[in-house]
Amino acid sequence: MSASSLIGLPQERIAEVFGKPGQVRRESPAEVWQYSGPNCVVDFYLYQVTGGGMSVSFIEARDRAALETAPELCFEALTQRAAL
Repeated sequence: MSASSLIGLPQERIAEVFGKPGQVRRESPAEVWQYSGPNCVVDFYLYQVTGGGMSVSFIEARDRAALETAPELCFEALTQRAAL
């Protein structure tokens, strides 16, 4: 799964794939859903879309040292965590 394939997905689909976010920050006009894995943290930035609901506009990931990393490196661990 690539980060670009997740851009534009509705919030419901992100919750289906990754489960409930560990933290939700409301930074108007966005919501930031944060997921933490064993080696990294991923933030999904969601914005309102026409017709209601929110969708992913941007994804940011960092390792435990707070250095930017590719989100794809985190996705497998996060989806495994969601399946538990």
